[in-house]
Amino acid sequence: MAARNRPVSTRILSWHSIKSGPPFEELIPDLFARIPRDGVTVVDLQDLFFRYTIDSATAFLFGQSVASLKMDQSELGFAQAFNYSQEAITLRFILGPLGRIFPHKKADKCYRLCRDFAARFVDEAVQAAQSEGADGTSETKHERYIFSHELARRTSDKRRILDELMNVLLAGRDTTAGLLSNMFFMLAKHPEVWDKLRQEVATLEGRLPSYEELRNLKYLRCCMNESLRLHPVVPVNGRIALRDTVLPKGGGKDGRSPVFMPEGSTIEYNVYAMHRRKDIYGADADVFRPERWENGQLQPRWEYLPFNGGPRICLGQQYALTEAGYVTVRMAQEFRTLKSQDPGPWEEALTLTLCSRNGTKVSVTPA
Repeated sequence: MAARNRPVSTRILSWHSIKSGPPFEELIPDLFARIPRDGVTVVDLQDLFFRYTIDSATAFLFGQSVASLKMDQSELGFAQAFNYSQEAITLRFILGPLGRIFPHKKADKCYRLCRDFAARFVDEAVQAAQSEGADGTSETKHERYIFSHELARRTSDKRRILDELMNVLLAGRDTTAGLLSNMFFMLAKHPEVWDKLRQEVATLEGRLPSYEELRNLKYLRCCMNESLRLHPVVPVNGRIALRDTVLPKGGGKDGRSPVFMPEGSTIEYNVYAMHRRKDIYGADADVFRPERWENGQLQPRWEYLPFNGGPRICLGQQYALTEAGYVTVRMAQEFRTLKSQDPGPWEEALTLTLCSRNGTKVSVTPA
């Protein structure tokens, strides 16, 4: 695909925008306020992580958070509509052509609610871009980087801006919340890993981590890598051949011969299964063990695709890893113990992304 036809968001979702934009710390007090600290009361961190990430993503994208962490369950209008829309999209994908036979009025209402909510921020962003002078100054000043405003500086097509905002909202919110939920489910089941992680975080001496410090916390990255390996947030994916092409491997009796893929063919691949291959990850590939990533022991290439790769790599990858790392560090600084209150193993809940079917039920005590 030519560069000019790629999503505008691909070209502006830079490391600089991530560093200067998302209000990660501003939302931490709202997150902590929802977590009981007596070591007995059970809290579902998965619900809180999904609220946190939609709050941070909407603040980054629209310039205004939906503030779901401050709401009671009955007040979660946009957040609930966004969740239901994803479930409905998954159902329609499963039904295929049969989906046209069964109208889904609630889903259609949720779609409209989400797009109407975002559309007003698109209008504001376009107006702000049009009011800018030749020197880039504007009558509407914002201290924080706002993604929708940057999009509006690149294109005035409101439909395109809206579509790209909703796409990045899904990528930035769900991948992060799924990673945090799945990882904390396993951290709670493995207290020795939680203790080791807290020891590394203790090197910060209680201060808020900078972006550079986050990237240098090696065991934190091991934990995130292992969670994304064992429970990839996008567990299955596919591509359509735009022209006749040949895959270098996959054919023949041994699966090592080339495979011809005619134009229009769909290629599906299972990341979840590949991440558990024992010939790549060892005999304990089904076990949560972050240490397998230490000291460069494991350096897979195309065998490790939590965010896919190549020209279609996930736009929200750096955003998700930065936010998940930041939240994990702050949780480790705030809470000494993390105890699982779910007697069963991790079970999957799959919509457009993968998270825990039973939530992430834990109890904690303060540091």
